[in-house]
Amino acid sequence: MVINEKHEKFCQAFVLTNNAAASARQAGYSARSSHNQGHRLLQMPHIINRIDNLKKEMETNINVISEIEEQYNFAKTNNHTQSALKALELLTKVKTKTEDEAPKTVEELEADIIKSLELLGEDRANRIFLKCSWLKEEDDEAVEGDDGDEVSEEEQKEEPDAGKLEGEPEQVPQSTPQQETN
Repeated sequence: MVINEKHEKFCQAFVLTNNAAASARQAGYSARSSHNQGHRLLQMPHIINRIDNLKKEMETNINVISEIEEQYNFAKTNNHTQSALKALELLTKVKTKTEDEAPKTVEELEADIIKSLELLGEDRANRIFLKCSWLKEEDDEAVEGDDGDEVSEEEQKEEPDAGKLEGEPEQVPQSTPQQETN
């Protein structure tokens, strides 16, 4: 089957975006039908072949990942925040892992997280860390108005564990024999 102009535009857009609906809209299909048209076009063998050929034509000897990483480092070093964020966004798209490449163990996941945090830098990583929900829960549980003063006896009665250090053994009051009244 011969590829018409709309099909060619769809193929070229799909190679760049990898999004069938957006590619269909760029090719001239209506916004209402772009999702269905994109799906339908991706089922056609001649469209699939054209997309594969276009992808092969786009292959290059340039290491895209290292180029984007260099752009990120330059932007970060020169306080170009928007450019740095865009570079990170592109790196995320380029480095998206397939299921086969996804971390399989906790250690692999931790290594990936550490690499990501190092890319972000200490300040940004700390800000992200402070957004963790479990850290917010600990802050909510903290005594409000805590200014470093010791907890009063009244507060300890209300909260028996207040002022007690973590890991400190709990003191059990000595029981005294009750006297019989008669």
